[in-house]
Amino acid sequence: MVDLHDDPVELVDSRHETWVERYEAERSRVHDALKAAGLVDSLVRIEHVGSTAVPGLAAKDIVDLDVVVADGTVREAAAVLVDRLGGTRYDNHDGWNVVPRRDDGQRFNVHVFAESDDGWKVSVATRDVLRSATACARSTER
Repeated sequence: MVDLHDDPVELVDSRHETWVERYEAERSRVHDALKAAGLVDSLVRIEHVGSTAVPGLAAKDIVDLDVVVADGTVREAAAVLVDRLGGTRYDNHDGWNVVPRRDDGQRFNVHVFAESDDGWKVSVATRDVLRSATACARSTER
């Protein structure tokens, strides 16, 4: 069982390249799990979100993914991820479940959202704003 509150809040210097590699590996695992369960047609998109998705930004060493699925399939998709990959499913509501899990020492928070839920849209927009802001800050430092 992985508890959402297991890890202390501790910021580390950016490990962006490593986090991107870990995101891509987890993305593949999630895609393959949904495909094996016959749910790949409900998959809309998978996004790397949160502070680990922003180059140069200090972050908690937890890689966040937003897995966006067709409306009405959130609970089923989240349950498949737990069954096939491990972790713990937190059933927030019809539009959002969270599956915190560990793989090879890396913590992941896999957020399964319904396509119509605004939660994933907010996290993607926040990530994009932070990426733009940190890119601007890096360019003015030169």
